[in-house]
Amino acid sequence: MSLKEIPLSPSPKPAVGYELAYPGLLPDSPLYFLKVVRDKAVSLLTSDPLKKAEFDLLTSDKRLNSAVYLFRKGAGKYALAEQTISKGENYFEDAIKQAELAKTQGLPVQNTLSNLYLASQKHEEVIKSLINQTSGGIKNSLIIDEKRMQNLQKKVNSLMPKQ
Repeated sequence: MSLKEIPLSPSPKPAVGYELAYPGLLPDSPLYFLKVVRDKAVSLLTSDPLKKAEFDLLTSDKRLNSAVYLFRKGAGKYALAEQTISKGENYFEDAIKQAELAKTQGLPVQNTLSNLYLASQKHEEVIKSLINQTSGGIKNSLIIDEKRMQNLQKKVNSLMPKQ
């Protein structure tokens, strides 16, 4: 059974209703460095914390989806896929920091926090599905990535207004 045939949700509950952005160039492309340079430039030139949080979330989503595409290429790409997930989680963490900064500045962050929370659920769901595809060291690394995403999800939840 290929990864394309396996549902992203390993459990009977419905999949998280959040779409990951199309990744474009993948990390195994010789031109990928151009994408990285562009993303760094955009990040440096964006000063509004809400816009930066949305950009960081988008970049994180693209990294995770890139990993899914790499997994579909076979076991030879699993290590690169896991590294891509880990780097994507760095962007996710940056998005949370920017949302937190925006909140301290009194900016309206509810939509951004809601997006981050939903995205964190989707990221966890996708990582779980990839864990089910692997074994050994890659599986262990993905389990660490999953735990990190769960912690990031808790961080987002702590920033959301209490009702």
